[in-house]
Amino acid sequence: MEDNGAVAKETIEGTVGYIGDDISLLTSAMNNFSSQVSEQVSMLGAIQSNVTGSIAMISCYSIGRVIAA
Repeated sequence: MEDNGAVAKETIEGTVGYIGDDISLLTSAMNNFSSQVSEQVSMLGAIQSNVTGSIAMISCYSIGRVIAA
């Protein structure tokens, strides 16, 4: 006759182990996601500063042309 208490304990320990593994996988996935988001945000910042620089260059060029004319 199997000891139901021991079987139940083993099952619970196994389940808790699986849940722990799932939580650690989920945590690492969230960390990866947040680092990807921060990379995207910094890329957007770089793109924005490039666009701002380009607009400033075009404005200076246009003003120079107007003054020259």
